[in-house]
Amino acid sequence: MTRIIGAIVALGAVLAFGARSNAAVITFNVTGSSYNTASALAPPPGYFTSFLGAGSNITINTDANGDGTVGDVSLVNGTLYLSGPTDLGDYGTFNSTVTTYLSGATGTLNTGTGQIAWNALTAVYTTDPGSTFFCTGAICTILAPPPGLEENTVYPLSVYTDFVASQGVVPIDPFSLGTWQLTGPAGFQALNAAFVAQVAANGTPTAWYVFSAVPEPGFLALTLLGLGGIALRARKA
Repeated sequence: MTRIIGAIVALGAVLAFGARSNAAVITFNVTGSSYNTASALAPPPGYFTSFLGAGSNITINTDANGDGTVGDVSLVNGTLYLSGPTDLGDYGTFNSTVTTYLSGATGTLNTGTGQIAWNALTAVYTTDPGSTFFCTGAICTILAPPPGLEENTVYPLSVYTDFVASQGVVPIDPFSLGTWQLTGPAGFQALNAAFVAQVAANGTPTAWYVFSAVPEPGFLALTLLGLGGIALRARKA
């Protein structure tokens, strides 16, 4: 059964690209993907999780060199929104309004398996300088020297990034998008995390995205019906 499901997913990806051979540019809705930050303050498994808000998207080109053959992939752009509270438990909340832009990544699409292998250290991200945050609870006294930050007061994100830098954390830029498993013309599942920050001293990951995009249900239904028809004709033959 596992092999059958795997074949359906892979064939679905191939059928998708076959049906859209003249549409090399695909935009994925990555709303709901997670942004994770490791912290000694976090309960097991040791990190806090925030989720990307509505409108978050990543656009790729599956024919980057324009030769009419799908396979060479580039990241056209991406816009990621973090908006809302991250529950820090006993330490309060961190409420962010952050926009991050992605670009630059290159990779290769295997149309047989439906997987994109992104080249290492080719994705670049930039944070909108207008991004902001506010805090509640004990975290406000941790993020800045005494007397700390005022609760429910909006600060530029640079206040937070300065604190993170003081803890020895550095951004990984460019970073790696890893490998994606395509599940249709507008869906994929990342098979590994995209690490974007680490401890300078030992390289321990401290921040990472786990991207995913759910394909349109109608597409999957049509794919399954198509496969069912193929199987039925095969039995009749």
